[in-house]
Amino acid sequence: MPRPDGFSLIELALALAILAVAAAVAAPGIARTADGIRARAERGAAAGVLRAARALAVSRRQPINVRLDGDGSALIVTGAGGDPAVLATRALTVTRVSGTPRVTFHPHGASSGARWVITAPGAADALIAVDALTGRVTVSRSGS
Repeated sequence: MPRPDGFSLIELALALAILAVAAAVAAPGIARTADGIRARAERGAAAGVLRAARALAVSRRQPINVRLDGDGSALIVTGAGGDPAVLATRALTVTRVSGTPRVTFHPHGASSGARWVITAPGAADALIAVDALTGRVTVSRSGS
């Protein structure tokens, strides 16, 4: 008796079971990758806020302060005298920040300096450093 074209129900069920196992194995890795990308983007945005604050201090010829709010979830930028026109926040989802919670950028480009270790869920620690002499902002892996 000739075999009909197509697949049997058992063959289809077996193929679906193999696909389900493969998806279950791959799903956690995809979630970790997404968390890592999100954490890198947030660290980059925080460094961008610091760099913009330095540029603002130089262009306005006045000190600009950047501080972490009480729980380390936002950066708050203020000008001399708490100028509300310069107020900006950047939402962060960090779990721990160590180091000084405030950095001041001076009109000549230097800063008070800062070293913040930021830990985001699902990602490795990162160090955001602000050089006191030049005001340069760098992001690297913590400990490197």
